[in-house]
Amino acid sequence: LEWIWKVSTIPKIRVLPFYMAMLPPKHTGPWSALYQGIEYTDVCPLCNDGIETITHALRYCQEAQVFWNSLAPPLSASLFYGSSLKDWLRLNCCCSWVSSLSNISWGTIFSFGIWSLWIRCNSVIFRNERQPCNLITDVIAKATKFAFIGSNGKQIRAKTSIKVS
Repeated sequence: LEWIWKVSTIPKIRVLPFYMAMLPPKHTGPWSALYQGIEYTDVCPLCNDGIETITHALRYCQEAQVFWNSLAPPLSASLFYGSSLKDWLRLNCCCSWVSSLSNISWGTIFSFGIWSLWIRCNSVIFRNERQPCNLITDVIAKATKFAFIGSNGKQIRAKTSIKVS
């Protein structure tokens, strides 16, 4: 799992795929241990269809699929949606393909994407609030900001104008 520490993203985001990759397969099922003392169901709170798992929240949920498909991942659909959680994280986080949407590496966009999906899911579960922002625009804006300011001092200019509110 040494690859995780080389992902081009901010440190707090590197921790998320690290913990996800470290989970044994049985813990990628319903997150019941996380909700002690909180009344919940194991149905996905975003799409109300499917069992709430890490892989469902980040990859199989209808909202997650619309999100990822809008960002046009460079991997084939069968590889993007069909690989194991560990392989999915590694393949995408380490991908150096540059997105035509933003002129930013897919690995950076992907890492901000899983972080944003995770935050959105937790907002719905724990605060019963849906974020009104456009998640795609938010992720591209954050990845662009990171690439411009934080990526080894290199300055990368986005191909499209992005308004951040």
